[in-house]
Amino acid sequence: MEKARRLARGGRVALLCFNIPLAAHLAREAGGESTVETFHAFCRRLTQRAHLPFKPPTGGEKERRFWEKDAAMLLLEALERLPDERYDAIVVDEGQNFMPDWWPCLDEALKDGREGGPPKALEILPHQLTHNCRDTTRIAKYAARLVGDEGVVKPGAPQGKCVEEITCDSGVEVARLVGERIDRLVDNEGIKPDRIAIISTRTLKRQLLWPLGDNYLAGSDRRGSR
Repeated sequence: MEKARRLARGGRVALLCFNIPLAAHLAREAGGESTVETFHAFCRRLTQRAHLPFKPPTGGEKERRFWEKDAAMLLLEALERLPDERYDAIVVDEGQNFMPDWWPCLDEALKDGREGGPPKALEILPHQLTHNCRDTTRIAKYAARLVGDEGVVKPGAPQGKCVEEITCDSGVEVARLVGERIDRLVDNEGIKPDRIAIISTRTLKRQLLWPLGDNYLAGSDRRGSR
Protein backbone atom coordinates (compact mmCIF):
# COMPACT_ATOMS: atom_id res chain seq x y z
CA MET A 1 0.00 0.00 0.00
CA GLU A 2 2.81 2.41 0.87
CA LYS A 3 4.54 1.64 -2.43
CA ALA A 4 1.34 2.36 -4.35
CA ARG A 5 0.84 5.61 -2.45
CA ARG A 6 4.33 6.84 -3.28
CA LEU A 7 4.01 5.91 -6.95
CA ALA A 8 0.59 7.57 -7.18
CA ARG A 9 2.20 10.93 -6.43
CA GLY A 10 3.84 10.85 -9.85
CA GLY A 11 1.32 9.10 -12.08
CA ARG A 12 -1.51 6.68 -12.61
CA VAL A 13 -1.21 3.53 -10.50
CA ALA A 14 -3.11 0.24 -10.33
CA LEU A 15 -2.89 -1.91 -7.20
CA LEU A 16 -3.95 -5.47 -8.00
CA CYS A 17 -4.34 -8.61 -5.92
CA PHE A 18 -5.99 -12.02 -6.21
CA ASN A 19 -8.43 -12.16 -3.30
CA ILE A 20 -11.75 -10.28 -3.45
CA PRO A 21 -12.00 -9.39 0.27
CA LEU A 22 -8.39 -8.20 0.25
CA ALA A 23 -9.12 -5.96 -2.75
CA ALA A 24 -12.06 -4.42 -0.88
CA HIS A 25 -9.85 -3.78 2.17
CA LEU A 26 -7.05 -2.25 0.09
CA ALA A 27 -9.54 -0.06 -1.76
CA ARG A 28 -10.77 1.38 1.54
CA GLU A 29 -7.18 2.02 2.63
CA ALA A 30 -6.23 3.63 -0.68
CA GLY A 31 -9.00 6.20 -0.46
CA GLY A 32 -9.15 6.74 -4.21
CA GLU A 33 -5.42 7.41 -4.69
CA SER A 34 -5.01 4.34 -6.92
CA THR A 35 -7.13 1.94 -8.96
CA VAL A 36 -7.54 -1.03 -6.60
CA GLU A 37 -9.11 -4.33 -7.69
CA THR A 38 -8.46 -8.01 -8.22
CA PHE A 39 -6.71 -9.12 -11.38
CA HIS A 40 -9.92 -10.60 -12.72
CA ALA A 41 -11.91 -7.46 -11.91
CA PHE A 42 -9.23 -5.54 -13.82
CA CYS A 43 -9.71 -7.90 -16.78
CA ARG A 44 -13.50 -7.60 -16.59
CA ARG A 45 -13.53 -3.81 -16.36
CA LEU A 46 -11.21 -3.20 -19.31
CA THR A 47 -12.79 -5.93 -21.42
CA GLN A 48 -16.23 -4.42 -20.97
CA ARG A 49 -14.87 -0.93 -21.56
CA ALA A 50 -13.54 -2.19 -24.90
CA HIS A 51 -17.05 -3.51 -25.68
CA LEU A 52 -15.92 -7.11 -25.68
CA PRO A 53 -17.96 -9.94 -24.13
CA PHE A 54 -16.82 -11.07 -20.71
CA LYS A 55 -18.95 -14.14 -19.96
CA PRO A 56 -17.36 -16.68 -17.60
CA PRO A 57 -18.79 -20.20 -18.01
CA THR A 58 -19.98 -21.96 -14.89
CA GLY A 59 -18.70 -25.31 -13.74
CA GLY A 60 -16.06 -27.75 -14.85
CA GLU A 61 -12.92 -27.36 -16.90
CA LYS A 62 -14.27 -24.51 -19.02
CA GLU A 63 -14.75 -22.30 -15.96
CA ARG A 64 -11.26 -23.07 -14.65
CA ARG A 65 -9.72 -22.36 -18.05
CA PHE A 66 -11.58 -19.07 -18.35
CA TRP A 67 -10.23 -17.67 -15.08
CA GLU A 68 -6.72 -19.06 -15.59
CA LYS A 69 -6.24 -18.30 -19.32
CA ASP A 70 -9.11 -16.71 -21.21
CA ALA A 71 -9.65 -13.69 -18.96
CA ALA A 72 -6.03 -12.66 -19.43
CA MET A 73 -6.31 -13.07 -23.21
CA LEU A 74 -9.41 -10.88 -23.20
CA LEU A 75 -7.42 -8.29 -21.27
CA LEU A 76 -4.77 -8.26 -24.01
CA GLU A 77 -7.42 -7.85 -26.69
CA ALA A 78 -9.05 -5.05 -24.72
CA LEU A 79 -5.74 -3.20 -24.31
CA GLU A 80 -5.23 -3.30 -28.07
CA ARG A 81 -8.54 -1.48 -28.47
CA LEU A 82 -7.82 0.95 -25.65
CA PRO A 83 -4.44 2.54 -26.41
CA ASP A 84 -4.96 5.26 -23.79
CA GLU A 85 -5.76 2.81 -21.01
CA ARG A 86 -2.24 2.55 -19.60
CA TYR A 87 -0.66 2.94 -16.16
CA ASP A 88 2.58 4.47 -14.96
CA ALA A 89 2.94 1.65 -12.45
CA ILE A 90 1.17 -1.55 -11.41
CA VAL A 91 1.68 -2.90 -7.90
CA VAL A 92 0.77 -6.55 -7.30
CA ASP A 93 -0.03 -8.11 -3.95
CA GLU A 94 -0.49 -11.90 -3.59
CA GLY A 95 1.78 -12.36 -6.60
CA GLN A 96 2.23 -16.02 -5.66
CA ASN A 97 -1.34 -16.62 -6.83
CA PHE A 98 -0.82 -15.00 -10.25
CA MET A 99 -0.44 -17.38 -13.20
CA PRO A 100 2.74 -16.98 -15.31
CA ASP A 101 0.68 -15.93 -18.35
CA TRP A 102 -0.84 -12.99 -16.47
CA TRP A 103 2.40 -11.05 -16.08
CA PRO A 104 2.97 -10.25 -19.80
CA CYS A 105 -0.62 -8.99 -19.92
CA LEU A 106 0.12 -6.57 -17.12
CA ASP A 107 3.25 -5.41 -18.97
CA GLU A 108 0.96 -4.40 -21.84
CA ALA A 109 -1.02 -2.22 -19.43
CA LEU A 110 2.09 -0.16 -18.61
CA LYS A 111 2.92 3.09 -20.39
CA ASP A 112 5.84 3.44 -22.78
CA GLY A 113 6.34 -0.29 -23.16
CA ARG A 114 7.84 -0.64 -19.71
CA GLU A 115 8.59 -4.17 -18.54
CA GLY A 116 7.65 -5.28 -15.07
CA GLY A 117 7.91 -9.02 -15.49
CA PRO A 118 7.07 -12.06 -13.39
CA PRO A 119 8.89 -12.76 -10.13
CA LYS A 120 11.54 -14.89 -11.86
CA ALA A 121 12.50 -12.00 -14.12
CA LEU A 122 12.72 -9.74 -11.10
CA GLU A 123 15.16 -12.19 -9.48
CA ILE A 124 12.85 -12.75 -6.53
CA LEU A 125 13.94 -15.85 -4.63
CA PRO A 126 11.88 -18.05 -2.32
CA HIS A 127 12.59 -17.39 1.34
CA GLN A 128 11.70 -19.71 4.19
CA LEU A 129 9.92 -17.98 7.06
CA THR A 130 11.28 -19.61 10.20
CA HIS A 131 9.32 -17.69 12.85
CA ASN A 132 5.58 -17.28 13.27
CA CYS A 133 5.07 -13.54 13.80
CA ARG A 134 1.33 -13.54 13.14
CA ASP A 135 -0.25 -15.61 15.93
CA THR A 136 -0.15 -15.81 19.67
CA THR A 137 2.24 -18.42 21.04
CA ARG A 138 -0.49 -20.91 21.91
CA ILE A 139 -2.13 -20.68 18.48
CA ALA A 140 1.23 -20.92 16.71
CA LYS A 141 2.24 -24.02 18.68
CA TYR A 142 -1.16 -25.64 18.15
CA ALA A 143 -1.16 -25.01 14.39
CA ALA A 144 2.44 -26.22 14.06
CA ARG A 145 1.62 -29.53 15.74
CA LEU A 146 -1.12 -30.17 13.18
CA VAL A 147 1.47 -30.20 10.39
CA GLY A 148 4.25 -31.86 12.37
CA ASP A 149 6.28 -28.68 12.81
CA GLU A 150 7.99 -27.14 15.82
CA GLY A 151 6.23 -23.79 15.79
CA VAL A 152 8.92 -21.18 16.50
CA VAL A 153 7.75 -17.76 17.69
CA LYS A 154 9.62 -14.58 18.44
CA PRO A 155 10.73 -14.02 22.06
CA GLY A 156 8.17 -11.95 23.91
CA ALA A 157 5.23 -13.01 21.74
CA PRO A 158 1.96 -12.96 23.75
CA GLN A 159 0.81 -16.32 25.05
CA GLY A 160 -2.85 -15.76 24.22
CA LYS A 161 -5.73 -17.99 25.18
CA CYS A 162 -5.62 -21.77 25.02
CA VAL A 163 -6.97 -23.31 21.84
CA GLU A 164 -10.28 -25.12 22.40
CA GLU A 165 -10.92 -28.11 20.16
CA ILE A 166 -14.45 -29.56 20.02
CA THR A 167 -15.63 -32.63 18.11
CA CYS A 168 -19.26 -32.65 16.96
CA ASP A 169 -21.53 -35.47 15.82
CA SER A 170 -23.66 -33.52 13.38
CA GLY A 171 -23.94 -30.30 11.42
CA VAL A 172 -26.75 -29.15 13.68
CA GLU A 173 -24.49 -29.54 16.72
CA VAL A 174 -21.72 -27.62 14.95
CA ALA A 175 -24.08 -24.70 14.31
CA ARG A 176 -25.42 -24.77 17.87
CA LEU A 177 -22.03 -24.82 19.55
CA VAL A 178 -20.55 -22.16 17.28
CA GLY A 179 -23.57 -19.96 17.97
CA GLU A 180 -23.15 -20.43 21.72
CA ARG A 181 -19.48 -19.48 21.56
CA ILE A 182 -20.21 -16.38 19.50
CA ASP A 183 -22.76 -15.31 22.10
CA ARG A 184 -20.26 -15.94 24.89
CA LEU A 185 -17.51 -13.96 23.20
CA VAL A 186 -19.79 -11.00 22.48
CA ASP A 187 -21.95 -10.94 25.61
CA ASN A 188 -19.59 -12.20 28.31
CA GLU A 189 -16.13 -11.27 27.05
CA GLY A 190 -16.98 -8.00 25.33
CA ILE A 191 -15.44 -8.92 21.98
CA LYS A 192 -16.85 -6.92 19.08
CA PRO A 193 -18.48 -9.04 16.33
CA ASP A 194 -16.18 -7.58 13.67
CA ARG A 195 -13.21 -9.06 15.57
CA ILE A 196 -14.56 -12.62 15.21
CA ALA A 197 -13.84 -14.78 12.15
CA ILE A 198 -15.62 -18.03 11.29
CA ILE A 199 -13.52 -20.10 8.88
CA SER A 200 -14.99 -22.96 6.87
CA THR A 201 -13.88 -25.16 3.97
CA ARG A 202 -17.29 -24.80 2.32
CA THR A 203 -19.06 -22.04 0.46
CA LEU A 204 -21.42 -19.82 2.42
CA LYS A 205 -24.60 -21.58 1.27
CA ARG A 206 -23.25 -25.09 1.80
CA GLN A 207 -21.50 -24.80 5.11
CA LEU A 208 -22.68 -26.48 8.28
CA LEU A 209 -23.18 -23.13 10.01
CA TRP A 210 -26.05 -22.06 7.77
CA PRO A 211 -28.66 -22.88 10.48
CA LEU A 212 -27.27 -19.88 12.41
CA GLY A 213 -28.94 -17.66 9.84
CA ASP A 214 -27.94 -14.57 7.89
CA ASN A 215 -27.42 -12.49 11.03
CA TYR A 216 -24.22 -14.36 11.94
CA LEU A 217 -22.91 -15.32 8.53
CA ALA A 218 -23.40 -11.94 6.88
CA GLY A 219 -21.33 -10.29 9.60
CA SER A 220 -24.07 -8.75 11.77
CA ASP A 221 -25.08 -9.80 15.23
CA ARG A 222 -28.62 -9.66 16.57
CA ARG A 223 -28.15 -6.01 17.56
CA GLY A 224 -27.29 -4.94 14.04
CA SER A 225 -23.56 -4.33 14.64
CA ARG A 226 -20.90 -5.36 12.18
